[in-house]
Amino acid sequence: MSVAAAVVTMANAVASSAAHAYFDERSYAHSGHGSSSSSNSTTAVTGTTAHGSSSSNTTTSSDSSSNSTSSDSSSNSTSSDSSSNSTSSISGTTSHGSSSGTSTGHSGTSGKHGHSHTSGDPFYTDVQVWMWYATCAVIGLLAIYHGYQLLQKWRRQRKAPLTAEKATEKRLKPWAAAYAGGRNWLNATAFPSWLYAPETVADALWTSAYMVVVFAITFRESAGWSFDAHSAQGIANLFGQMAFAQMPLIMFLAMKNNPISLLTGIPYQNLNYLHRAGSRCILVWSWIHTGLSTIRITGGRDSWSATYIIWGWVALAALTLLTMSSFTIVRRRLHQLFFTSHIVLAILYMVGAYIHWDEEGTWIWMCFVIWGFDRVVRWGRTIWTNRLWKAGRGECTIEVLEGDCLRLSFKRYGFTWKAGQHVFVSAPRVSKGPVEAHPFTISNASNDEHEVVILSRVYGGFTRDLLKAISSTSDKTVRAYIDGPYGQAHSLSSYDHVLMVSGGTGIAPWTAQMLELVNSKKHARTQLVHLVWIVREASVISWVAPFLDQAAALLKANPANIKLAFDVYVTRGSVPVISETSSDGYSFDSGSSQQEKRGLDTPTEKSGQLTPDTSESEYDTVAHLPAAPKDISLTSSNEPAHHSLGKLISPEAMSFVRFHKGRPDLKTIIEQDASTCPEAMAYGVCGPLGLMQTCRTALKQASNFSTVLKGQTPIDFYEETLGQ
Repeated sequence: MSVAAAVVTMANAVASSAAHAYFDERSYAHSGHGSSSSSNSTTAVTGTTAHGSSSSNTTTSSDSSSNSTSSDSSSNSTSSDSSSNSTSSISGTTSHGSSSGTSTGHSGTSGKHGHSHTSGDPFYTDVQVWMWYATCAVIGLLAIYHGYQLLQKWRRQRKAPLTAEKATEKRLKPWAAAYAGGRNWLNATAFPSWLYAPETVADALWTSAYMVVVFAITFRESAGWSFDAHSAQGIANLFGQMAFAQMPLIMFLAMKNNPISLLTGIPYQNLNYLHRAGSRCILVWSWIHTGLSTIRITGGRDSWSATYIIWGWVALAALTLLTMSSFTIVRRRLHQLFFTSHIVLAILYMVGAYIHWDEEGTWIWMCFVIWGFDRVVRWGRTIWTNRLWKAGRGECTIEVLEGDCLRLSFKRYGFTWKAGQHVFVSAPRVSKGPVEAHPFTISNASNDEHEVVILSRVYGGFTRDLLKAISSTSDKTVRAYIDGPYGQAHSLSSYDHVLMVSGGTGIAPWTAQMLELVNSKKHARTQLVHLVWIVREASVISWVAPFLDQAAALLKANPANIKLAFDVYVTRGSVPVISETSSDGYSFDSGSSQQEKRGLDTPTEKSGQLTPDTSESEYDTVAHLPAAPKDISLTSSNEPAHHSLGKLISPEAMSFVRFHKGRPDLKTIIEQDASTCPEAMAYGVCGPLGLMQTCRTALKQASNFSTVLKGQTPIDFYEETLGQ
């Protein structure tokens, strides 16, 4: 903020001596100086200033909505408004950086900006106010809907689940079936992954609705506009003011400590599409503002070399580059570049916009206040959570697992969280930047030991640096700090059946949900917890083995009417099957699945059923990020650790773990779980973009208006993502 202030001061020093003339005229129009009269009144306002001083003599003021004339000159201007026999004159002269109350009407020749208003100045302030009225109204409606959903879950949690007979007899009304089917269609219909666009139809509708509302507010009083040299500048100013008014909202939507998320229940990472939608709207409005403003310049009423015009172009260029660098392919494949450029270009845009039109600078300062508040809260939470004032602070134990995976363990006294939440991890001695922090989903449930466990594959950035840090020493401990937890956790305990699908390390939120559900004191509502995990090699079961054993122990200690199923689909290599000849009770078969050996009915995908996007490599990553470097080896042998499976997982856990060869037939799995679900079912997915799209498609095929109308249980769809 000090750098921005210095730049602004320098720019103001070289600006014209009438830097605040526009602000003064605007203040005069709204301040209520003098009195107004509708007839037989005469006013005269004169002001002269010298060497930074100002003075004015004001008698009365008369204004009206019609019959006004205006004229302008380089040194003074006169305007008159009347409704009946009234006259008003305002004149002023300036020197040596002084300003005076000068009225410019449409011409706006005074002031460094040329952003002038007509006698209807309240129109411009009105649209900014209406912009925030609309924003608060939408947030209020979403908060009410969120409260309604919480009430529905609470009621469902309290009442006994339906019996199988009653569930079979139940049929939804047409409107309820239409709502359930339409909701799935909106949330599950995806766009091509390379587009700089919302990922689903629901996102597209929200984006379109936002643009339409802002457009309607902008033009709410556009009657009588014309695009001559006078009125074009007024319209340009209006678009510019609307762009400024949206900036605090965009900053709010980018906050990690987000009050909008608290009110609406929408995780901050899911609000990113509205953050991007608002940013696109600001870009379009800024270009319209620029295009209309060129009429003033080409008409000879201003110069291309004016300070405010130069900084306007700087701001517009920064915003355009910022938008281009936010394309999906950049966000996912070059995330660190995206993150760094986002901050630099955003600051450049706000500084340029402030210098361009400092009378609207309040909106810029609001952005810095919002950003500063978020940073202060995050720093405060980091200091408190990691007890930075104590010795031995910030310890993190790192364990290298099969399949290029790291298990990070933190013990933080008093730290609690909900399943599905995530933390930001920073390691100043390992990271390339002092403020570098990376989001990771917590893999385990909150516990009395206050131990946080994170699973992450090794990629080419921060995780590679962590691996190097422990590879150079026998000590597997590094100093790292966590900030969080973040994200609005989804409570799944009110559902009868819970189906969770994941690929690779996308299993992290679902292992935490699994442990919470089987350990819940009120889990009588949930009858089935079904996890589907798609991996390359069966040996990666070591990632989640401790969680499976913990779940088995919880089920044994707290017997309840809940069934746990953990299906592992292996896309490469062999799969383990029960064997009486193996020393650990398991053998490996590369050509058949465990379901065939056991006679299980969990479906496996038929050839060609998945889309081309869902390649094997995609299922093993959380996002499209660079692969681990070839010079890093995580295992001492090329042979997979298959034969230690019996030692990794207890016999109790193996009672609900099943291995399959190939990929799952998700549509059939959804249909089977829904067919036996009494009333409420949740379906969640976490993994790479290809898997997300496949899961959405399967949901649309398995649950729609027709199937729900015939009696199928409505399915609530959840996606776990960090918003990249």
